[in-house]
Amino acid sequence: QWAKIMQRSSANPFVVDVCYKDDMVRNLLPHLMEQLELCQKSLSGYLETKRSLFPRFYFVSDPVLLEILGQGSDPNAVQPHLKSVFDNIAKIEFDTHRKTEIVAMESSEGERMPLVKTMHAEGNVETWMTSLEEHMQKTMKSVIEQVASLVSQGDTDWEKFIETYPAQAVIIGYQLVWTRICEDALIKAKTERGILNKTNQRVGQMLADLSKMTIRKLTPLQRTKIETLITIQVHQKDVFDDLNKKHVRSANEFDWLQQTRFSWNPEQDTCIVSICDVDFRFYYEYTGCLDRLVITPLTDRCYITLSQALGMFLGGAPAGPAGTGKTETTKDMGKCLGKYVIVFNCSDQMDYRGLGKIFKGLAQSGSWGCFDEFNRIELPVLSVVAQQVACVFAALKEHKTEFQFVDGQTLRLRGSCGFFITMNPGYAGRQELPENLKTLFRSVSMMVPDRQIIMRVKLAAAGFLEAKDLAQKFAILYRLCEEQLSKQRHYDFGLRNILSVLRTTGSARRASPDATETLILMRTLRDMNLSKLVGDDESLFLSLIEDLFPGEKVEKAHYDDIEKSIAAEVARKGLILHPDWQIKVVQLYETALVRHGIMVLGPSGSGKTTVIRTLLTALTEVVAQHKEVRLNPKSFTASQMFGKLDVATNDWTDGIFSSIWRTAARQKKFHTWMCLDGPVDALWIENLNTVLDDNKLLTLANSDRIPMTPLMKIVFEVENLDNASPATVSRAGIIYLSSTSLGWKPVFESWLARFGKSSATSETIRQVYGAIVDDAFVFLRDNCLLIMKNSQVNDVMASLKYLGKLFSDAEKSDALAANKSGDSVVSESHLRRLITFSLVWGLGGRLESADRVRLHQFLAKYRELDLPTMGPQDKFYNEGDTVFDYVVDENSGNWVHWQSRVPSWSYPKPDRKAAVEFHSLIVPTADNVRTNFLINLIATQKESVLLIGEPGTAKTISINSWLNAQNTKDLVFKSVNFSYATTPQIFQRIIEGSIEKRQGHTYGPMNNRSR
Repeated sequence: QWAKIMQRSSANPFVVDVCYKDDMVRNLLPHLMEQLELCQKSLSGYLETKRSLFPRFYFVSDPVLLEILGQGSDPNAVQPHLKSVFDNIAKIEFDTHRKTEIVAMESSEGERMPLVKTMHAEGNVETWMTSLEEHMQKTMKSVIEQVASLVSQGDTDWEKFIETYPAQAVIIGYQLVWTRICEDALIKAKTERGILNKTNQRVGQMLADLSKMTIRKLTPLQRTKIETLITIQVHQKDVFDDLNKKHVRSANEFDWLQQTRFSWNPEQDTCIVSICDVDFRFYYEYTGCLDRLVITPLTDRCYITLSQALGMFLGGAPAGPAGTGKTETTKDMGKCLGKYVIVFNCSDQMDYRGLGKIFKGLAQSGSWGCFDEFNRIELPVLSVVAQQVACVFAALKEHKTEFQFVDGQTLRLRGSCGFFITMNPGYAGRQELPENLKTLFRSVSMMVPDRQIIMRVKLAAAGFLEAKDLAQKFAILYRLCEEQLSKQRHYDFGLRNILSVLRTTGSARRASPDATETLILMRTLRDMNLSKLVGDDESLFLSLIEDLFPGEKVEKAHYDDIEKSIAAEVARKGLILHPDWQIKVVQLYETALVRHGIMVLGPSGSGKTTVIRTLLTALTEVVAQHKEVRLNPKSFTASQMFGKLDVATNDWTDGIFSSIWRTAARQKKFHTWMCLDGPVDALWIENLNTVLDDNKLLTLANSDRIPMTPLMKIVFEVENLDNASPATVSRAGIIYLSSTSLGWKPVFESWLARFGKSSATSETIRQVYGAIVDDAFVFLRDNCLLIMKNSQVNDVMASLKYLGKLFSDAEKSDALAANKSGDSVVSESHLRRLITFSLVWGLGGRLESADRVRLHQFLAKYRELDLPTMGPQDKFYNEGDTVFDYVVDENSGNWVHWQSRVPSWSYPKPDRKAAVEFHSLIVPTADNVRTNFLINLIATQKESVLLIGEPGTAKTISINSWLNAQNTKDLVFKSVNFSYATTPQIFQRIIEGSIEKRQGHTYGPMNNRSR
């Protein structure tokens, strides 16, 4: 039936005839619609059944779940989706002979974990996924039990221990030993003198042994494992130092009880993690070999508050400014307890049904959900969410194993589930939470973490012996930067910036083992911060570094292969390799090594796009293939960009960005840089917060979570960050290109090389521009009011476009073509007049009449220019005329007054057939002749023209007049009126209505016109 309808529709293009006059279609379409809705309802019920059998399927979208279920018979095909439902199982290993028998699991870092007992991936996918979760937990429990037994015997060979066991088990082993020896020391403190000092020395020795291992040649996996151990061990040593200094002499004092303490309980046959008076069972989720958070006093307080909240069957709500570790602390606490923590980036597109689905999954799977930027959700949705969360918490308090959700569905309940929300109060687009929702969460104020502790611990983990002194200098430098540098919106000296510097410092330490530690840190601090500083702050920042690191002289890091490739690419494009601009390309490369989110910031004409594309070409030649995908985020709405969930039908329409992101995440052949070229604002960029932070995850309103692969980068090309929140600024690496980074001279030289005229002509143009332009910009800035702001590069390029066209027209002139003497048919005096005319309109075209007089008087001082001789001898001369009232004649090469070019005009004779329309009459004047001439100069080069002026100054008439004078067989034009209601989609439809498809992605004007 559907096929028949489609055949009829194809045969008859008139929609009313097909849908209304045909009785069969009119009656059949509503029936088919009902059947389609039944199918949709049955499909939703089927997916809900599968999700209830394996609750982690609640965390994937419907299309992804259908793909998993469709490939369930082939376990290998499901592997790409494992990261969507497990914390860090990126791959499962099958037996070479029995193809469905799983023998091991592998993390995203490449750590292999053999299963304690093999399992078969047979039957329904949800069945063997559940079995895989159970086998993962049994394996982790078995390994940790072995570790607990081994470390309890004492005299552990730590080096062999680290090599033998997986990272997660090794970390727990160290924490079990530390808890046991510290607790024993505190119990014996009152009876055995000196026991605390001995224990302190033992803890210090364990740390020293780990530090020695960092000097050796290690694999990336081994290094991450040891650095994570040092991070934890440094904190444990600091804790015991404090206990000793405070003269704690009992294991029941709060100073000890507030710590995170690990023990193996033989009666319960499990690992117990205790924080204050709350005991958690370890949950044995495999987390692989990932970095752990540096524990600061703020982190400790957050752990205590969150653990107390869980103990009282409430949620946790860390709130505070960007970059204070709200999400990361929640995730790290989950790792500490062996929990699966799922992070969701909340947006105003989320509805109560999507959130309810997530809550069902958390309750049934026993996982933790961390809802980032929770207060971005709209207020009506939050009021429903409050009821949904209260329903789960009420069941937890009653220790139920089953409960009825708000929609009437009966669900299984695991008591280990947890709900956490993070918020940036006061930022744009944030809501105030309803009171009934606030009461369900315990608030944690996350303000300023102790940066110096983080710096010291991370430097120690990277093998720095002078970590304490270097951390102090690092902290002082950033404090001085915040106090003394200018207040720019794109400056960030917060935690995320600090961590990226520390990561780079560790890499530099391994790359230069012979360099001093002070030198390595000084170079890294300089190189990682210079890229974002405005010109006036650079010298102050360098002087601060020199004061903190006296006597140290460091060379700039060199990347010979990359720099050679950059120079070759610049030469191929016919550009000039300007030193300051080249430094920005190298800085972008350095930033890309340590950041996955980058903002290239600067005014129009500063070379941002060319910087990105030049580096991509260089990386393609030296490293691997790099491709750019460029979008303007303001050309569509947030829902068109990230996708939209239909409120009525619950159907998901994928967005443009999310669709491209999904495609890029799947391919493994080349590197993809997503370049978002357009203004940044809170309407769309807040949806990318979880992409830009360490989660590297695009979360959508339909519960889809698309991870960012190592082959992907996201780059923002923007003029300023005036509308961006600190949450966005802190997440990205900044490359700032000021107007002076490139300047106008390299662009001018590049144009001159392409101009391709004789050396004498080029030298004359270079001499005049070199003498005039810089002084003219200073004069315009100090003495004139420009109608519209523009960059120096754009002004100079405008004048060069005028000059190029005028020069080519002069060469074609019959009068000058007869002159064959010399290299050029254009004389030097004629050339200087053309240059003068071009500079006057390129630099002064946006000036009012009074300022044009001032500019004329300024230019009259320069002998390099050839200004017109004005006076009574010129019959068209008027008092107060300036160079703006003259033009260079194409034939004679002399100055002539614009008035001399005004054609004679008489009122048209009345016609009986067609009356004269008064409003359509255009009387030629010097002004409209001049405007028409300037439009023609630019438009015939296929360049854009912009007319600025008050209403009634004949802007539209001038453009229409020029267009109507063109050959309509070759040119088609359309007038579009813009208003507040005009959207990109309306404008696009208007453009598409005037063009036709030629071939592939090529479009052109209708009827084979060329323009």
